[in-house]
Amino acid sequence: MKDLIYSELLALYGGMLTAKQYVAMEQYYHLDLSLSEIAESQNVSRQAIHAMLLSAQKTLLQLEEKIGLLQKSKAIQSIIVKAKDETLVASLKDALATISEIL
Repeated sequence: MKDLIYSELLALYGGMLTAKQYVAMEQYYHLDLSLSEIAESQNVSRQAIHAMLLSAQKTLLQLEEKIGLLQKSKAIQSIIVKAKDETLVASLKDALATISEIL
């Protein structure tokens, strides 16, 4: 199974990739095309697509490390789920304060 994190990172940071990297990542992770199918559609070798995907993955991971949007998003989602389970107003205030700190 393909790594879901790259699909999530592509949604957040895809605009920071080159057009070719973005298309290859989109085809690989969202359309579930094989390296050979992507290579054929871009008129390059399978190895070129493999190298392009590795480069794009590295870029996405570096962006997440520097900016942290995925980590912040998951933290906020976790707080929201917890707040939904809590009925006390104090819990909601704590959740909102934590979200403010994250942002």
